[in-house]
Amino acid sequence: MSQGHDARYKWVFSHPLFVEKFLRSFVRLPFVKKLNFEAMERVDKEFVSEEFRTLESDIVYKVPYRESCIYIFLLIEFQSTVDKTMPFRFLRYTGELYRFAKPGSESGLYPATFPILLYNGDDEWNVPCNTAELIEKSIPAGFIPRFRYFPVLINQFSKRSLVKIRNVVSAMFFIENSKPAELEAGMDELVGIIQNEETESLKILARWFNGYLQNITKRTIDIDADALYAKITSPMEVRHMFATKLREHEEALITKGKIEGKIESARRMLAEGLSIDLVSKCSGLTQSEVENLKNNKG
Repeated sequence: MSQGHDARYKWVFSHPLFVEKFLRSFVRLPFVKKLNFEAMERVDKEFVSEEFRTLESDIVYKVPYRESCIYIFLLIEFQSTVDKTMPFRFLRYTGELYRFAKPGSESGLYPATFPILLYNGDDEWNVPCNTAELIEKSIPAGFIPRFRYFPVLINQFSKRSLVKIRNVVSAMFFIENSKPAELEAGMDELVGIIQNEETESLKILARWFNGYLQNITKRTIDIDADALYAKITSPMEVRHMFATKLREHEEALITKGKIEGKIESARRMLAEGLSIDLVSKCSGLTQSEVENLKNNKG
């Protein structure tokens, strides 16, 4: 996955509304029901060390829980290869959090942290969730660090299960687990997932989807983004926008294929010793493009 893809997910989860939907739908542990999401706030990393500010995980929220609070630590991990040291990374990040966290005034205890891994790489995630599983048992078990993180593995959710969840986060994961052609065929299912979503969530989803397709095609579409998203007020308008973007995606792939065909043809002619002028006329590329191919050896 590209850094751009990673950044788009971080942008989505910079919106507390999406974090709440994510936790309610994909964590589903009893404590989540008791969180005061209305008072949830993003942790300002200006209060932590310079080193911590540059770490991958910059999605940290503080959520009131009963008389205290919980730090929700969301690490968005889009590595092409699985990182076997993930439990230790989470342990390190959490240790940094406790450098500036303050204990409760009455209990004298520090707030709990809940680290979450959001993963959608191509490889199967087969890393233990507990640091203890990565450490030799050569000392008494009580002295071996036991630190767990909660994994959310997008590519392990079936489309059927995502359709049942029915919110914008499950819609994002539905899209991630579908090829563009499959999305066209499953557009009714996708619209059904977001049928009851509020306008703000639909606009965020639409922006994310546009970036998602641009990442696939490696092509930026010159549009008036604000004007486009301002029109979105209902799931059916999202459907129309999705259909339009999927058509643009198909057209971009066709154009890309044609250009690549011309380039490959020009390479073959250059290899046979034909002149730049003749290669240009035969391939449809400009003389400057052919000259660049020749100078760069393709």
